[in-house]
Amino acid sequence: MAVALASIIPLLWPQIPPLVDLPGHMGRYRVQLAIGDNPWLAQWYDFRWSLIGNLGVDLLIEPLAPIFGLELAVKLIVMAIPALTVSGLLWMAREVHGRIPATALFALPLAYSYPFQ
Repeated sequence: MAVALASIIPLLWPQIPPLVDLPGHMGRYRVQLAIGDNPWLAQWYDFRWSLIGNLGVDLLIEPLAPIFGLELAVKLIVMAIPALTVSGLLWMAREVHGRIPATALFALPLAYSYPFQ
Protein backbone atom coordinates (compact mmCIF):
# COMPACT_ATOMS: atom_id res chain seq x y z
CA MET A 1 0.00 0.00 0.00
CA ALA A 2 2.80 2.41 0.88
CA VAL A 3 4.58 1.71 -2.40
CA ALA A 4 1.38 2.39 -4.36
CA LEU A 5 0.87 5.68 -2.52
CA ALA A 6 4.52 6.60 -3.05
CA SER A 7 4.01 6.14 -6.78
CA ILE A 8 1.78 9.23 -6.91
CA ILE A 9 4.33 11.55 -5.29
CA PRO A 10 5.81 12.76 -8.63
CA LEU A 11 2.32 13.84 -9.73
CA LEU A 12 1.53 15.94 -6.66
CA TRP A 13 3.58 18.96 -7.71
CA PRO A 14 2.65 19.76 -11.34
CA GLN A 15 -0.74 21.40 -11.70
CA ILE A 16 -1.33 19.45 -14.92
CA PRO A 17 0.36 16.03 -15.12
CA PRO A 18 3.12 15.81 -17.76
CA LEU A 19 1.56 13.33 -20.16
CA VAL A 20 2.35 13.92 -23.82
CA ASP A 21 -1.26 13.73 -25.02
CA LEU A 22 -3.10 15.05 -21.96
CA PRO A 23 -3.91 18.51 -23.41
CA GLY A 24 -5.79 16.87 -26.28
CA HIS A 25 -7.71 14.64 -23.90
CA MET A 26 -8.55 17.57 -21.63
CA GLY A 27 -9.90 19.47 -24.62
CA ARG A 28 -12.07 16.49 -25.51
CA TYR A 29 -13.32 16.27 -21.92
CA ARG A 30 -14.20 19.99 -21.97
CA VAL A 31 -16.24 19.44 -25.15
CA GLN A 32 -17.83 16.36 -23.59
CA LEU A 33 -18.90 18.30 -20.50
CA ALA A 34 -19.96 21.61 -22.07
CA ILE A 35 -21.30 20.80 -25.54
CA GLY A 36 -24.92 20.84 -24.33
CA ASP A 37 -24.59 24.28 -22.73
CA ASN A 38 -22.36 26.04 -25.23
CA PRO A 39 -23.78 26.74 -28.72
CA TRP A 40 -20.33 27.68 -30.04
CA LEU A 41 -18.95 24.27 -29.09
CA ALA A 42 -22.01 22.57 -30.58
CA GLN A 43 -21.43 24.46 -33.83
CA TRP A 44 -17.84 23.26 -34.22
CA TYR A 45 -17.65 20.00 -32.28
CA ASP A 46 -19.63 16.83 -31.73
CA PHE A 47 -19.46 14.31 -28.94
CA ARG A 48 -20.88 10.80 -29.09
CA TRP A 49 -20.35 8.01 -26.60
CA SER A 50 -18.56 5.05 -28.15
CA LEU A 51 -16.35 2.15 -27.18
CA ILE A 52 -12.88 3.67 -27.28
CA GLY A 53 -9.70 3.06 -25.33
CA ASN A 54 -10.24 5.99 -22.97
CA LEU A 55 -13.89 5.29 -22.19
CA GLY A 56 -13.05 4.62 -18.54
CA VAL A 57 -11.70 8.14 -18.07
CA ASP A 58 -14.61 9.61 -20.04
CA LEU A 59 -17.00 7.92 -17.61
CA LEU A 60 -15.06 9.07 -14.55
CA ILE A 61 -14.87 12.68 -15.77
CA GLU A 62 -18.67 12.98 -15.86
CA PRO A 63 -19.19 12.82 -12.07
CA LEU A 64 -15.79 14.14 -10.93
CA ALA A 65 -15.49 17.30 -13.05
CA PRO A 66 -18.62 19.00 -11.63
CA ILE A 67 -17.33 18.35 -8.10
CA PHE A 68 -13.62 19.13 -8.47
CA GLY A 69 -13.38 21.03 -11.76
CA LEU A 70 -11.96 19.56 -14.95
CA GLU A 71 -8.26 20.07 -14.24
CA LEU A 72 -8.30 18.60 -10.73
CA ALA A 73 -10.56 15.73 -11.80
CA VAL A 74 -8.12 14.83 -14.58
CA LYS A 75 -5.20 15.11 -12.17
CA LEU A 76 -6.89 12.80 -9.65
CA ILE A 77 -7.61 10.22 -12.34
CA VAL A 78 -4.06 10.44 -13.71
CA MET A 79 -2.68 10.05 -10.17
CA ALA A 80 -4.75 6.89 -9.72
CA ILE A 81 -3.24 5.24 -12.82
CA PRO A 82 0.32 4.67 -11.49
CA ALA A 83 -1.03 3.74 -8.05
CA LEU A 84 -3.33 1.12 -9.58
CA THR A 85 -0.57 -0.10 -11.91
CA VAL A 86 1.86 -0.55 -9.00
CA SER A 87 -0.83 -2.29 -6.95
CA GLY A 88 -1.58 -4.62 -9.85
CA LEU A 89 2.09 -5.45 -10.44
CA LEU A 90 2.65 -6.25 -6.77
CA TRP A 91 -0.57 -8.24 -6.56
CA MET A 92 0.42 -10.36 -9.58
CA ALA A 93 3.87 -10.96 -8.10
CA ARG A 94 2.29 -12.08 -4.84
CA GLU A 95 -0.17 -14.39 -6.60
CA VAL A 96 2.58 -16.00 -8.67
CA HIS A 97 5.23 -16.33 -5.96
CA GLY A 98 3.15 -16.47 -2.79
CA ARG A 99 4.96 -13.36 -1.56
CA ILE A 100 6.28 -10.17 -3.09
CA PRO A 101 9.86 -10.89 -4.15
CA ALA A 102 12.45 -8.12 -4.03
CA THR A 103 12.84 -8.38 -7.80
CA ALA A 104 9.23 -7.20 -8.22
CA LEU A 105 10.43 -3.72 -7.33
CA PHE A 106 12.30 -3.61 -10.65
CA ALA A 107 8.93 -3.64 -12.43
CA LEU A 108 7.61 -0.58 -10.60
CA PRO A 109 9.22 2.04 -12.89
CA LEU A 110 7.01 0.62 -15.65
CA ALA A 111 4.12 2.47 -13.99
CA TYR A 112 5.72 5.62 -15.41
CA SER A 113 6.47 4.26 -18.86
CA TYR A 114 5.63 5.73 -22.27
CA PRO A 115 2.77 8.17 -21.43
CA PHE A 116 4.97 10.16 -19.06
CA GLN A 117 7.84 10.76 -21.51
